[in-house]
Amino acid sequence: IHYLDMAAKLDQTAKGICGPKWAVPRNLTVYEAAPVAPTTGSKANADRAPPMAWPAPFGGDLTKEAYIQKLDASTGASLKLTVLNPTGHVWTMVAGSGSSVVYSGTIAAAGFAHELANYGEYSGAPSEGQTFQYAKTILDLLARPPPRPDGKVLIMGGGIANFTNVAATFKCIIRALTSYKSQVIAHNAKIYVRRGGPNCQGGLRAM
Repeated sequence: IHYLDMAAKLDQTAKGICGPKWAVPRNLTVYEAAPVAPTTGSKANADRAPPMAWPAPFGGDLTKEAYIQKLDASTGASLKLTVLNPTGHVWTMVAGSGSSVVYSGTIAAAGFAHELANYGEYSGAPSEGQTFQYAKTILDLLARPPPRPDGKVLIMGGGIANFTNVAATFKCIIRALTSYKSQVIAHNAKIYVRRGGPNCQGGLRAM
């Protein structure tokens, strides 16, 4: 039997389990007339093909998104980022996947869907270093030229945390804000903060 055409659908969430298996049919050596017999203990050439390349969602640039994906893959917490409009007016840094949906939906309902710059969330109590890197990535994207005449808006929010230490989270975000202080001011960015949960009052005072 010779297959002349075939299509398959892949789910990126299964990459960690199925990635090596996806690589096998993409390794052209398995289609040779007389393939070299694998050595004892080999993985059927599973690691010889190039890794699967995923297109950027919404036609965006995967540079920063890929960095956050790498952070997300290294932790049991959740770190997500999709850049929708790199020159958008409204940026979000939202804690919790449910909150990210609510915030984005509210922004769109208010008539600013075309100005929503990003979609994402951080949750599950990421480490201080991961939170700092996530916040720094958002601020780096926000602070890219050229500045807008109407400035930019950064909304830091979320629901009421169950076990995330809000003060510790804000400590990392404050570090990131300090690093990008001059750029944020240059872009005339207004920052709105809303958060609840353990040590939220201390975190809000520090912010």
